[in-house]
Amino acid sequence: MGRAFGCLVLVAVLVLTGCGSSGKSKRRDAVNNYLDRVDQIQQHFRPSFALANQAYRDFSKAKPNKRQIERLRGAEVSILAARDALQGVTPPEDARKLHEELLQLYDLNATLGLEVITLQQFLPGVQNVLTSLGGVNKSYRKNLSGYVSYQRRNEDTGLENQCWKDSWDSISYRNGEIPGFPRATCELQGYAYDAKVRGARLARLVWKDQAYADKLEHEAADLKRRFNRDFWVEDGEYFALALDSEGKQVDALSSNNGHLLWSGIVDKTKAKAVAQNLMGPRLFSGWGIRTLAEGEGRYNPIGYHVGTVWPFDSSFVAWGLQRYGFKNEAAQIAAGILDAAECFQGRLPEAFGGYPRSLTKYPVQYPTACSPQAWSTGAPLLLIRTMLGLEPLGEHLVIDPALPAGIGRLELLDIPGRWGRIDAFGRGRVPVDDTGSRRQLGFVEAIMPKRKRKKPRVTA
Repeated sequence: MGRAFGCLVLVAVLVLTGCGSSGKSKRRDAVNNYLDRVDQIQQHFRPSFALANQAYRDFSKAKPNKRQIERLRGAEVSILAARDALQGVTPPEDARKLHEELLQLYDLNATLGLEVITLQQFLPGVQNVLTSLGGVNKSYRKNLSGYVSYQRRNEDTGLENQCWKDSWDSISYRNGEIPGFPRATCELQGYAYDAKVRGARLARLVWKDQAYADKLEHEAADLKRRFNRDFWVEDGEYFALALDSEGKQVDALSSNNGHLLWSGIVDKTKAKAVAQNLMGPRLFSGWGIRTLAEGEGRYNPIGYHVGTVWPFDSSFVAWGLQRYGFKNEAAQIAAGILDAAECFQGRLPEAFGGYPRSLTKYPVQYPTACSPQAWSTGAPLLLIRTMLGLEPLGEHLVIDPALPAGIGRLELLDIPGRWGRIDAFGRGRVPVDDTGSRRQLGFVEAIMPKRKRKKPRVTA
């Protein structure tokens, strides 16, 4: 990445040639000073870029494992740190467009794990990543063609499941049986749909490639149509956990349905039924959303991915519900997770038990959960966005709050973005059922009139 960044600076010089055609040396000096500052940032982060590149190469060539995934996350952090440093640089007028493209470049490098970062090489790299999201692999059976699926290459030590629920028994049928490989889990299709939609927006607005944008939008629409047909479980009115190697539904009910709402792949006609399942007693424990529904063959309230509550997972579900207009339901989940955080002294663990809140009164600790854990640390931040209903729209920031009644008032000030800076406010108005002996964040007690105190009688 260091060498590529040097090429990027060279490209920048070429792009900016002629920008000071007025002959005014001040404009040239301003651009040169900007490029010098960019070069300083590159030199500072050169060791991090080298490690990031190595992580990307190892992951693409070797047999994937959890350690490599963790190294990829570290690579993302290093790239985003360089991006933050670059964001602190104020570009001159002649370099402003280049500056914006550099920032977008860093964001997509961190998100997609791309090694190419020159402006000229960048678009083909993204196109290759988006094309791969079709999930078509000639070694897979035709029944899974068109969906993103996985099968481990290392049959001895590789992780059986390459989705976020990566434990061996996380993907199962209703009766608890384990499907064969390859597997196409439902949330991966949602992620692919979201990537194509976002890629189309980039192609249309940033790269000015209308034909490619049309292509991605067509692919996204086709994926959404097929997905809502093939994954929908008619008798339960929810989406199957996965398709097996024969293209048959792995029909267990899971929290993955919330990720589908988050991605936008769910047809609006099916969203209400999905929301009802997510908020029903089989999935919603009162503290959060269980990874696997109560009553499924492998359900275990203290099973790693088969019944526990993961705070980050629940925050995704809440944001998905909010996206489809179920604001009150999203507020209920936020109330439960934030109440659980109080029980854990403000430090949410990786996961905790999926026992009903009415039964245990306190969230049950999962014995080997990571604490602290980065995913869980980010969950309250997404819940804040969800409760305030923050959503960028063009040059504006939409604010559509729905807060649990017990939270009172929430303010988020000076939110920066292309809209400048804006403040967001919300008041707690969504009532939440009292499901345990502990007073819940959203639960509002009835206000009883105070009884007048009788004057004490004085006796001789």
